[in-house]
Amino acid sequence: MIFLVILGFGLIVVVEVPSLIRRQYWRELVVFSFFIFVGLLLTVFLTLGVELPYIDVGLTKLITGLGEALGLKPG
Repeated sequence: MIFLVILGFGLIVVVEVPSLIRRQYWRELVVFSFFIFVGLLLTVFLTLGVELPYIDVGLTKLITGLGEALGLKPG
């Protein structure tokens, strides 16, 4: 199963990266590589059965804190 995951991500890289390099989109290549790496890592963890923490509580706190810092009221 992990082989299929790596194969799928490899296919995405083979399709997308050459055009980014050809056009010299270096920043986009860095961002793309970061997200591909994170996505691959999370997918491999899920394939291996590793339980990942939920991030909704952290995101809610972050967004609420940003809203309060900007003077916005919830609701």
